[in-house]
Amino acid sequence: MKPAVHPLSAFPWKTGHDLRYGDLDTNGHVNNGAFNSIMETSRTLLFREEAGSEWSTSDLSLHGTIDFIGELTWPGSVGAGLGITRIGNSSITIRQALFSEESCAAIAETVIVATDPATRRPTRLDESLRAALGRRGNAGLKLPPASVLDCRGSAVSSRSVR
Repeated sequence: MKPAVHPLSAFPWKTGHDLRYGDLDTNGHVNNGAFNSIMETSRTLLFREEAGSEWSTSDLSLHGTIDFIGELTWPGSVGAGLGITRIGNSSITIRQALFSEESCAAIAETVIVATDPATRRPTRLDESLRAALGRRGNAGLKLPPASVLDCRGSAVSSRSVR
């Protein structure tokens, strides 16, 4: 069963990335590690834009899933969409998708935890970062649950979106 995802236009944060020859596997497809790297780069660009020099590389990914839906091929480029789906006391949940043209290639969910560099323990997110990231998620766009839209933005559930 093909997982559902939002169309690229639904994401409040978008980045473009060029695929590299070195991203290919022996079958000529962009490998899974490259998918993850593109998503990580997109997240990092968002955090650096919103937090500037305050963004710490000591913040870590606590949980991550990627559903591979289609393939990416070289040469080419990929569009990455990102939306914040939850902001907790010390964690941020992010929904992402990668697109080649209009075709969805992968969706992901990642939980990032803010950590204190000295203690390496979870720490409360800075209020200004919380506010800035809130503008990149449900508060600003009302992203529906993933089960509501497929990659083309067509409804696949009768559930209402508020």
